[in-house]
Amino acid sequence: MRRFVPKRQSRNVIKQGKEVEEEEVNYPWRIGVCSVCSFVGLNLLAWSGNLFIRLVGIALASCSSNLGDL
Repeated sequence: MRRFVPKRQSRNVIKQGKEVEEEEVNYPWRIGVCSVCSFVGLNLLAWSGNLFIRLVGIALASCSSNLGDL
């Protein structure tokens, strides 16, 4: 089975005198997580009557929005 996810490449960069390993962002994974969080969060808001569950939906939708902005 072939995966269409780009291979993660890492590189070593020196920041403030320390060597730090940086990795590329896996965009297909990130878009998938944002889409699922948004879908689940908005459905919890629409279909739930419990206040706590609605707050969880708001938190998921907010996480989706913040991950998309990074």
